[in-house]
Amino acid sequence: MPSEELIAADETHDVEFKSTARWNVRDGCKDKRMEDAVVKTIAGFLNADGGTLFIGVDDARTPIGLDHDLALVKPPNADGLVNWLTTHLIGALRHTPVMRTRSRIDWVRGREICRVDVARSSSPVHARMSDKREVFWVRMSNSTRALPGSRSRTTSANAGRRSRPSARSADVRERVRDAGETFAALPAGCRGRHGRRPRPTIRYAVTVPTAERRLGSGSPCRRNSSRCTAIASRIPASASSTVSPTE
Repeated sequence: MPSEELIAADETHDVEFKSTARWNVRDGCKDKRMEDAVVKTIAGFLNADGGTLFIGVDDARTPIGLDHDLALVKPPNADGLVNWLTTHLIGALRHTPVMRTRSRIDWVRGREICRVDVARSSSPVHARMSDKREVFWVRMSNSTRALPGSRSRTTSANAGRRSRPSARSADVRERVRDAGETFAALPAGCRGRHGRRPRPTIRYAVTVPTAERRLGSGSPCRRNSSRCTAIASRIPASASSTVSPTE
């Protein structure tokens, strides 16, 4: 539908007006709350049925232009504003949701306005606001509101998965506990497969056969053979089963 026809009607479930995107007309200064209001509206459209946001149109449906915002972007023209808006939305909503938006400059009643058409997102979209909060906005009637508790529930569920102990990891730690101290005492040239030093983790274990192979005449640790022989003799029998680094 043409922009002039949409502006002639009032704000609805899928139409919203914003006077500016960065400039606070009332306080006469740049204001992040204006930027948040744009992100909030677009996120609400994404999480509902889509919609159209007009920037440069006040609540009385009067086009006031983009002069205030153009002075705050580089280059200070319509292209600069569209580029800034796209970059800002990517930072707040991420790339995939922003791909469902289309921004363009229209002329209505002799004034430049920015029209942002938003399609419905196929997955939930959380908006990162200027205060670093992540909020799930939804469009309800002619307003955009936060859905209570959506982010906290997601965070709690993920935290629960991360904090749940792994029985397999505990078993591995138990199996290498005795051999781990002896293995850590080996000289640097003897610790890794083919003479390479592994990552500093207790998950690697040395078995008696493995130690004997490394102490052979072709071992990369010949210079430390006497020390290795003494250490290998102290490897407990419980370490006789090899523990793979991938376990």
